[in-house]
Amino acid sequence: MARAASSAPGCTFPAMASPAAQARWHVRESEAAALPLLRPPAWVFLHGLKSPLSSTQLRAQA
Repeated sequence: MARAASSAPGCTFPAMASPAAQARWHVRESEAAALPLLRPPAWVFLHGLKSPLSSTQLRAQA
């Protein structure tokens, strides 16, 4: 199964510097659209707008 990952605010650099981020299965964000077509293990790290709310807080409000 292909995976997409995103980080919490302030955690992007450590996440991208991790051994998993440097693994050969990492797909560039510009190639993310192809992720469902790739053989596992394949994953992409998505950058974007982040909410200052905690995930726990967002789930509690749902």
